[in-house]
Amino acid sequence: MKKVLCVLLSVSILVASFAALSSTVYADALRDSYGTVYPTIYVGGQGQQINDAQGNQLYPFDLSDAFSQATSELLPEYKDALLTQDWDEFLDSAYEIFAPAIGTIALDENGDVSDGSTNEWTWSRDELNPNKVNGLYPVHRYHFQYDWRVDPFVTARKLHQYIEDVLYVTGAEKVELIGRCLGAGIANAYLYLYDGEYIDSYLQYASSAQGALIIDKLYSGQLGLDPDLIENYMIDNYFGLDEELNDFIVSLITILNKTYGLDLLCHLFNKTYSEIYMDIIPRLMGETFGTFPGYWSMVSDRDNCYEEAKRVLLYSRGYTEDSILVKRIDNYHYNVQQKVGELFDRLEKEKGINFANITKYGFSPRPFLKNVDVLNDETCSV
Repeated sequence: MKKVLCVLLSVSILVASFAALSSTVYADALRDSYGTVYPTIYVGGQGQQINDAQGNQLYPFDLSDAFSQATSELLPEYKDALLTQDWDEFLDSAYEIFAPAIGTIALDENGDVSDGSTNEWTWSRDELNPNKVNGLYPVHRYHFQYDWRVDPFVTARKLHQYIEDVLYVTGAEKVELIGRCLGAGIANAYLYLYDGEYIDSYLQYASSAQGALIIDKLYSGQLGLDPDLIENYMIDNYFGLDEELNDFIVSLITILNKTYGLDLLCHLFNKTYSEIYMDIIPRLMGETFGTFPGYWSMVSDRDNCYEEAKRVLLYSRGYTEDSILVKRIDNYHYNVQQKVGELFDRLEKEKGINFANITKYGFSPRPFLKNVDVLNDETCSV
């Protein structure tokens, strides 16, 4: 019996060794062959750096001075306003502090860049690498960058030129297309404008193509705090703190919610916000992010957010249905966002394009909302 066990053990060790060796060889082969048959064009989300005409960084914002000033000046004024219910001085101070800090990247009243600010990204055919690796194109090679503020249709036309240049240098007939977050909206505008030309497969992930809940509510003035949502959000997320500290904070939030401490906080915030949002949101947002057709592409019809957002940010500031900016955002909203499912179905049937959507799901939205019953990927509507 001992000899039999020794033989079996030896055979097991031998087989395990070969299995480990073969798995290592397979992993190396998989890594070396990672890529796609056609070039992959990646269209990322919002966030590329914006510079002024002289090359100075405008975005990401440096809001440290604004927040320091707000802490010293706004808190006393907020206390007085809370007692007197006269918010004019507080709102004027808030506008004067934050508007200059974030207004540096505003577009003009038509949603165009008129001050020379840009993300400064250009390309030439000579710079595009046409080479394959083990017969495949590396997935992360062709990154299309863009000014995320402007009309998605304007960006889609640049994307068309970029795709044609990639095809020219590679000799490929088609490309794979990936759109992430706002980039999915850009890609969808491309599919609409060019009827899926050159596209073999299209993958969107963490897509805001059907709206980003936080943008919906911010633009339409429907922000609000919900105690259960705050608790759920804290439980769903790990904030990179010490594990014991993280557990303590989550437990504290849970206790505050059970003892109605969060209810009082949320009630105070919501009551204040409902009284002041029409005085501050149109001024602060309408003159900055409200001028971005790119961001408007993430406002959906959920809870009538799109029409309400136009009322809050545009119509209250003198825009009409005939305004250029309104026509631009309507063009995308009604022709692309509302019909994106029909667009995918038709292009799949007529052009044979493969479509896929990847997203996480089951997370509570960001806590500045009242939608405690909604589960999504924290930001984008799923």
